[in-house]
Amino acid sequence: MATKNAPFYSLRAGKDRDVKSHRTREAAMNAAKEHGQIWITKTGTQRQVHEVSGGGWRSFKPDSLAPDLRAELERLGLI
Repeated sequence: MATKNAPFYSLRAGKDRDVKSHRTREAAMNAAKEHGQIWITKTGTQRQVHEVSGGGWRSFKPDSLAPDLRAELERLGLI
Protein backbone atom coordinates (compact mmCIF):
# COMPACT_ATOMS: atom_id res chain seq x y z
CA MET A 1 0.00 0.00 0.00
CA ALA A 2 1.34 3.41 -0.95
CA THR A 3 1.82 6.06 1.72
CA LYS A 4 0.63 9.65 1.48
CA ASN A 5 3.07 12.47 0.55
CA ALA A 6 5.91 10.17 -0.53
CA PRO A 7 8.73 11.75 -2.58
CA PHE A 8 8.16 9.30 -5.48
CA TYR A 9 5.42 6.95 -6.71
CA SER A 10 5.53 4.18 -9.30
CA LEU A 11 2.99 2.43 -11.48
CA ARG A 12 3.96 -0.63 -13.54
CA ALA A 13 2.70 -0.90 -17.09
CA GLY A 14 -0.54 -2.88 -17.29
CA LYS A 15 -1.27 -2.60 -13.57
CA ASP A 16 -3.43 0.50 -13.31
CA ARG A 17 -4.25 0.20 -9.62
CA ASP A 18 -0.92 -1.01 -8.19
CA VAL A 19 0.62 2.31 -7.08
CA LYS A 20 3.66 2.10 -4.78
CA SER A 21 5.45 4.82 -2.82
CA HIS A 22 9.23 5.23 -2.66
CA ARG A 23 11.89 7.30 -0.90
CA THR A 24 14.25 7.48 -3.89
CA ARG A 25 13.88 7.95 -7.64
CA GLU A 26 16.01 4.86 -8.28
CA ALA A 27 13.68 2.69 -6.20
CA ALA A 28 10.66 4.07 -8.06
CA MET A 29 12.23 3.35 -11.46
CA ASN A 30 13.23 -0.18 -10.41
CA ALA A 31 9.64 -0.87 -9.31
CA ALA A 32 8.06 0.70 -12.43
CA LYS A 33 10.12 -1.41 -14.87
CA GLU A 34 9.93 -0.99 -18.68
CA HIS A 35 7.20 1.43 -19.84
CA GLY A 36 6.09 2.00 -16.24
CA GLN A 37 5.39 5.46 -14.86
CA ILE A 38 6.91 7.36 -11.96
CA TRP A 39 5.58 10.48 -10.23
CA ILE A 40 8.04 13.02 -8.80
CA THR A 41 6.20 14.79 -5.99
CA LYS A 42 8.64 17.70 -5.61
CA THR A 43 8.17 18.84 -9.22
CA GLY A 44 4.69 17.41 -9.81
CA THR A 45 5.80 15.62 -12.96
CA GLN A 46 5.18 12.20 -14.46
CA ARG A 47 7.96 10.32 -16.26
CA GLN A 48 7.98 7.09 -18.26
CA VAL A 49 10.72 4.54 -17.50
CA HIS A 50 12.77 2.74 -20.15
CA GLU A 51 15.67 0.30 -19.81
CA VAL A 52 18.98 1.46 -21.30
CA SER A 53 21.32 -0.84 -23.24
CA GLY A 54 24.08 -0.74 -20.61
CA GLY A 55 21.68 -1.76 -17.86
CA GLY A 56 19.69 0.41 -15.50
CA TRP A 57 16.79 2.76 -16.15
CA ARG A 58 16.19 6.22 -17.63
CA SER A 59 13.06 8.31 -17.50
CA PHE A 60 11.48 10.28 -20.33
CA LYS A 61 8.37 12.34 -21.00
CA PRO A 62 5.42 9.89 -21.08
CA ASP A 63 3.90 8.99 -24.44
CA SER A 64 0.28 9.80 -25.30
CA LEU A 65 -0.94 6.29 -24.39
CA ALA A 66 0.52 6.36 -20.87
CA PRO A 67 -1.96 6.26 -17.97
CA ASP A 68 -2.52 9.53 -16.10
CA LEU A 69 -0.65 8.83 -12.86
CA ARG A 70 -1.60 12.20 -11.33
CA ALA A 71 -5.32 11.38 -11.65
CA GLU A 72 -4.77 7.96 -10.05
CA LEU A 73 -2.79 9.46 -7.15
CA GLU A 74 -5.52 12.06 -6.58
CA ARG A 75 -8.21 9.35 -6.71
CA LEU A 76 -6.34 7.39 -4.05
CA GLY A 77 -5.86 10.54 -1.92
CA LEU A 78 -2.07 10.30 -2.04
CA ILE A 79 -1.41 13.81 -3.38
